Amino acid sequence: MKTKLILILGIAAMGLTSCKEGASFYTNSLRSQFFVQPNTNSNYDFLWVMENSGSMKPRRDYIRDNIDMFLTTLNSRKAINYQMAVVTTDAFRDSGALVKASSGLEVEKSTSANPKAEFAEVINAITDSNTSFWEQGLENSYQAVFKYANKFSRQGVPLIVVYVTDEDDYSCKESCWGVQTENNTTWKSFDTTRYIEFFQKVKASEGSEAVLFPIVGLNAESCVVPSLGKRYEAVASAIGLYGTTGSICDLDWRKVTTTLQKSLPIEITCLFWTLPPLEKISKCMWTENPLIPSKQIILLI
Repeated sequence: MKTKLILILGIAAMGLTSCKEGASFYTNSLRSQFFVQPNTNSNYDFLWVMENSGSMKPRRDYIRDNIDMFLTTLNSRKAINYQMAVVTTDAFRDSGALVKASSGLEVEKSTSANPKAEFAEVINAITDSNTSFWEQGLENSYQAVFKYANKFSRQGVPLIVVYVTDEDDYSCKESCWGVQTENNTTWKSFDTTRYIEFFQKVKASEGSEAVLFPIVGLNAESCVVPSLGKRYEAVASAIGLYGTTGSICDLDWRKVTTTLQKSLPIEITCLFWTLPPLEKISKCMWTENPLIPSKQIILLI
């Protein structure tokens, strides 16, 4: 029977300026080494999930008017090849359909002559509806990926899903009626596991991942929002990876876009374990920071 060896190691901070071998240590049976190299992935696909109610228009316009800073960061630092599509939080009306510009454009690409203008054209096509009050961002993103992924999500390319809403998610499974969800005591929501499991698996077979970035209300003291984005935050946290949740409050808005830009991994750090005679097992971590913070890794051999 093969013996299981549990190794708990603290990783000291180290520079990530180039591909190099760091400090190593030896025992009578195992040698470990650190190798650091840049993340060679320069491809990212984005699905923006934007609340289409009239009250959210100023925040949608902010994204539209400042998207050039975001795209400049992608081009200069990490993603020279990207695609972006947009859906609303209105699952009743749209059922996952991508927002289509007046020109017919649905997916903005980095290869476009004017990406900012194209993305603005798509944002401008978002309209309010008589069902926008029932925000279902998780379900509409689920439907968009399930039905239309071939339009905006490329094989083997990470999918970044960004939610922009000042309401929580009310993705409805049963008894979906009423003027407001709070006035309907019989409605039932989809459990969050529906979305956690879906986004964990949807890109896994391609050797890639889906990562969620909710931009929602986080606490009532920061600013007044109709409801806090607890379901979005819970799903993003469960999926993990390099996703993070940001506040939609105006005072934090620039921080949110900066966080989203910086959260996409630039470098990958690998810890290689060499066992006699020549077996090798690796453990890799994504990092944006030029120094790896001290961490613990548990490796089972």
